[in-house]
Amino acid sequence: MSWVVEHLDRDGTVLARVHALNNRFTLGRALDNDMVLDDPHVAAHHAELVFHGPQSASLSDLGTLNGIAVQRGKKATDIYVERDQVLRVGASWIRVRSSAWALPPERPMEKRKLWLWAMLAFVAVMAHSAWSLWLTDLQTESPPYLYMLAGLSGVIGLWSAAYTLYGRLANGTARFFAHLLIACSGYLCVAALETLLGTLGFSSGWVWPGQWQPYLVGLLLATTVGVHLRTADPAHWPAARWGLGVVTVVAMAVPLAQRWITHHELTATHTMDQVSYPVLRWARPQPLDTFLKDVNRLKTDADAARNESVGADDESSADEDVE
Repeated sequence: MSWVVEHLDRDGTVLARVHALNNRFTLGRALDNDMVLDDPHVAAHHAELVFHGPQSASLSDLGTLNGIAVQRGKKATDIYVERDQVLRVGASWIRVRSSAWALPPERPMEKRKLWLWAMLAFVAVMAHSAWSLWLTDLQTESPPYLYMLAGLSGVIGLWSAAYTLYGRLANGTARFFAHLLIACSGYLCVAALETLLGTLGFSSGWVWPGQWQPYLVGLLLATTVGVHLRTADPAHWPAARWGLGVVTVVAMAVPLAQRWITHHELTATHTMDQVSYPVLRWARPQPLDTFLKDVNRLKTDADAARNESVGADDESSADEDVE
């Protein structure tokens, strides 16, 4: 039976591992401790571990200012050590392990062929982009298919390579095809969301799908970035997700606040300028006379609103001239 004390980084990486030779194990900044913690928030003799048997141990504070605590817990005087429990000593993190504790079984090696799924997703992105370009071809001037597709593939490739490099620098793993799959999946999800909201708005006559589309797309893009960050650097993801959440909230709240201050409304879209083909509209059939009456009524209301706006502008200009 043997006990081991591990000094951990904040992301869980083991910085040092020391075997306990006696039933008592001291921690602190002084060099005569069994484990020396170079932490200004740790006292010279900060805490003592006492091993009561092959599977039982306790950590005691030696009357220090910053004390000891369980991870994300309150400061305590004595702590009963449990299996794989992370403990705080000053501002440092430790973990106590016993050879008598059973280890979890080994994890199977990843056998999924991510490259195949990534390439299928990439082909789907190219197919969707080509389809969208073909729909905009009005036979007067064909869109530059090759330039557009090559540019999109380059952007996706550089996007995936950037997160691959970040993962390589952060934890030594490069997962290009995993990031390529995430990027292509995010693109396809955004395209599906835009199509769904556009179809819903046109078919039902509702305005809110078009109004809230930019913000829903923004949330989806933030989710895609979050999956990238978690895949590239899972150790720092618990801290990075809060930063990503704050950036997302600010990026969405600022346009909303500016729109409300300027126009006293939260969204800008009032009409739809395009819709994918084919789309059905949920509406009861109307006689042609009724349809023409509605069109004339809408035209009259629009002309009246425009005249009121022009009249208000003229009055404002006259007031300025008088002043």
